[in-house]
Amino acid sequence: MFLRTTSSALAVIALTAPAFAEVTPAQVWQNWVDYYKANGYTVTEGSREEAGETLTLKNVVMAASAPDNEGGVEFTMPEVTLTGTGDGKVRTVVAETSPLKLTFKNEEDEPVTLDGNVTLKDAEIVSSGAPEDMTHESRAAQLVFALNTITTPDGQKPMPISVTMVNATSSQRVVDGPVQTVDARMGADRADFTGTVEGMDKEDPTAKASFTGSIDALAGEGRFLMPKGVDVTKDLNAALKAGMDMSASFSIGAGKVEGQFSGKGEEDKDVSGQMATDVKGVELTVGMSTAGLKYQGSADASNVSLTSSDLPFPINYAVGGSTVDVQIPVMKSDAPVPFKVAYSLTGLTVGDELWNLFDQGKVLPREPASLDVDVTGLAKIAMDLFDPANVKAMEDAAEGTDAAAPDAAGPDATATEPSATDAPATDAPAADAPATDAPATDAATDTTTSADAGAADGAPEAADDAADTPEPFVLTELNVNKLALDAIGTKVDVTGALTVPEGGSIDSPVGTMHARLEGVNALIDNLVKLGILSQDEVSGYRMMLAMFAKPAPEGGDALVGEYEFKEGGQVFANGQQVK
Repeated sequence: MFLRTTSSALAVIALTAPAFAEVTPAQVWQNWVDYYKANGYTVTEGSREEAGETLTLKNVVMAASAPDNEGGVEFTMPEVTLTGTGDGKVRTVVAETSPLKLTFKNEEDEPVTLDGNVTLKDAEIVSSGAPEDMTHESRAAQLVFALNTITTPDGQKPMPISVTMVNATSSQRVVDGPVQTVDARMGADRADFTGTVEGMDKEDPTAKASFTGSIDALAGEGRFLMPKGVDVTKDLNAALKAGMDMSASFSIGAGKVEGQFSGKGEEDKDVSGQMATDVKGVELTVGMSTAGLKYQGSADASNVSLTSSDLPFPINYAVGGSTVDVQIPVMKSDAPVPFKVAYSLTGLTVGDELWNLFDQGKVLPREPASLDVDVTGLAKIAMDLFDPANVKAMEDAAEGTDAAAPDAAGPDATATEPSATDAPATDAPAADAPATDAPATDAATDTTTSADAGAADGAPEAADDAADTPEPFVLTELNVNKLALDAIGTKVDVTGALTVPEGGSIDSPVGTMHARLEGVNALIDNLVKLGILSQDEVSGYRMMLAMFAKPAPEGGDALVGEYEFKEGGQVFANGQQVK
């Protein structure tokens, strides 16, 4: 649901800068219409008037629907004026305020409608260049996205939420061809947001939440290769195979959010509270192509605080910084392909109020904690992960339904219907979904038809088919480049590499892992002081440590371990077989 709503919102944002521009206003508008129609939108003009170098359109409605009729977006521009500037350029001006409607289904599969508007103040778009290579420069002193009401089966309620971008600018260069290339940049001095949500909790109609915040120095840039003739909203997999390639980076400066909430708690008691968070800066890079998905980001120092009338003390914590790096293949591959998952968190501290819940005497060290995970490897990809049929099969397999087989009409049913752009090497695997007939019953005593009986008796087998849906990722190699934790006076550091023998599974890998632990014995002693561990339990924990670790060569409160995984499932810890 979030993805559907976000996609609709992005479509509205895109309307502030047309995808094409030509020398004359009429050509600019037609290319704009053609672009959005090719991407699943309908464009309806209320009226059109041409006078000299000016084209004026009124009550223009741009609309798009989500797959399976589960929602959509409708954006109405009361007036659009395109004017030739006399030097080969075209200036486009949109009405200051344009109605916006978003529809989707909530978790209970009920229809939801959000009504709002987009406001552009002191805004224009100037397009220049040639028909096949156009550049569009836009600016707006203020760009406001506002929601006003929400409508559900329970009725309409106010939902005042707005985002205001100050001094917003953008630039897009569009190069036409079988695969359209768009190079874009955007920025804004600041974004302010505010909102209030109330009466949306059916169990607590009095619940209310409000927030305000701001973000400084917004910036972004990206390159988008979009093949023509493929509707990316309906078949992302086909678009990728046809040449779709997207990469973008975003950054913000300092930001802060403050909020308040109120409602009913346990035993129908009134509850209220406040929260606040701030961050020094965030950077994000994303990418998508046949090479895979990429998500990389970093955040500078941040702080979070929370107070609530049903808590005896405030909750405060801070983070010095964090990073994330996820790179995952998405196309079917019988040969192992690389992947990466990395995450780091530094300078994590929590307020003394939390510490004092279990450690008022400050027995445990309270230095900032850190976590560092860096895992790479190789995996075979059993299917095209964005193929609509495969996505449906995996969803149904997770739910245990017989729809895991896209076509259960016979043993030759396949998981996907190849598109015109599908290469044989990337066709999805066939789904094994044989029909199951129930034995015939005595017609005099049972009115159930053979077809009905077959359907009923086939349900368990269909569920088995769902369970047999192949795992999308089949690991062949796993490299733990770093797994490190530093907290409460203890450090843990793990590295190593594991491989899966031909015909084997990750449950019985082959390889070696190395571990180093510092301060574990001191931690055990401190837990005894706090009463978390008893003396009777300590000996058991120390015996377990002795089985899997040995004193480090340099001595002190440090332990090391080497763990060998051998074919046949044997495991050795420091040379001693433990499995």
